[in-house]
Amino acid sequence: MIKRWTVEENDLIKLLRHQGLTYKQMVPYFPDRNLRTIAVQANKLLPPSKELKPWTPEEEELLVELRAKNVPYKQIAEQLGRTYIGTKAKGSQLITSDKARVETRPRKSFEQRKEEALSDLTPEERVCIETGQEFFRF
Repeated sequence: MIKRWTVEENDLIKLLRHQGLTYKQMVPYFPDRNLRTIAVQANKLLPPSKELKPWTPEEEELLVELRAKNVPYKQIAEQLGRTYIGTKAKGSQLITSDKARVETRPRKSFEQRKEEALSDLTPEERVCIETGQEFFRF
């Protein structure tokens, strides 16, 4: 059975959001509600702010540095106090911009990859693969 939100509960959600509590921190205030329902109700009452704080050059530099070390976006977002999606978007923007060129290996063609894979085979195995025949090693 779905329990409707009371006016008092809605007022409490608004108050807690204005105090800066996260949804997870709000859970103890609503013993009959779970994290998901609290988050949904809070977003209905007070949608997340569309106002974004600008990225500082230090944050951008740290983001590029951490991504170069293969640190996941989720960890970077937590460290910077930003959202995962915002961090990933900014990272993609920076990595493809002239600001921060990340060196990448040139992509090998299909033929180059095929030759590398076939180079480890014996001549007999190579002929079998190229002609589509089966090869059995005894």
